[in-house]
Amino acid sequence: MSNITDIVKIEELVESMKGDIIRLLLSYTTVLGTPALLFLFCLPFYYTAFKKNQHAYSESPFRPLIMFAYRTIMYFYTALFVVIIIVVVIRGVTSVYLSLILFFFLVCPLVILLNWFTVSYQLTISVISIHTLINSRHSQQLRKQLSHPQVLILTYAIFGLIVLKDLEMGRRVAFVIKAGDLNVFDFPGMYYTITYIVHLVFVFIAMACQLSIKEPASSHAENVIATHTKYIGAIKLGLGIIYAVYIILEYPEFSVNPFVFLTTRNWKFQASTLFIGIDFFLVPVVIQMTEIKRATPNVITTVPISLPAIDVQKIEFDFNLN
Repeated sequence: MSNITDIVKIEELVESMKGDIIRLLLSYTTVLGTPALLFLFCLPFYYTAFKKNQHAYSESPFRPLIMFAYRTIMYFYTALFVVIIIVVVIRGVTSVYLSLILFFFLVCPLVILLNWFTVSYQLTISVISIHTLINSRHSQQLRKQLSHPQVLILTYAIFGLIVLKDLEMGRRVAFVIKAGDLNVFDFPGMYYTITYIVHLVFVFIAMACQLSIKEPASSHAENVIATHTKYIGAIKLGLGIIYAVYIILEYPEFSVNPFVFLTTRNWKFQASTLFIGIDFFLVPVVIQMTEIKRATPNVITTVPISLPAIDVQKIEFDFNLN
């Protein structure tokens, strides 16, 4: 009997959240549509540019991070679009249930995986940027550059931490669903908010670090990471200001705007979606456009020069002129 009661509570919970879920999905579609089209437009140019720049990363200690981003964009993002097209075709031609099965078992895991990538990539370049600033303040004798194994461990360690963070988030959401009480939904919501704020703090600190570094980048890879950090941080800062404005407009007691009555609840959804969900395509698009812009890196390379062999013959002179 208790199981039946729990099922009924869960159904009521889902039904009560149905409108918000639909509105949230529409907001994500609206906000992410333009970056998604930009991503698809830049994809072939990014592939070509990366192949041209690949020699510049061959000896760089940041190669594991660069290759991690390249493979994720070329393989997993492309797979996501292919799967979405397949789901849409199946939805229009055959069964709705089959398309839903493919959506939950193929699209959703890819979305979660790519979300882990975007967050972990931002945190990784943030840590590298902070290290670069600290390193630049030391004398040449005391500077220690990151090595290839260190960057590799850093990249996948941060990715693993993000996975653990989201697994904990899932556990908290499951607890709320099992409890069937919307009043405790702030429990996982607060956890996600705190972790996301920590993530933003790292990104903004890294952006400030890159802006305060006066020395030019020592390699193409370091220049690329610096560009990613600056652009992602600046865009997130701008979106954060927009989000803060929407929040102020949502609550009249904190607002001095005479047109606050124009604010609707949907604006808050749009602002939240834009600020949180934009990372899904912001990170790969910034990576793509940076690579395309720097398709001919100014990197000094050693070119072997073969000199023609000169055959020196011994010439004997006869000095006896008599």
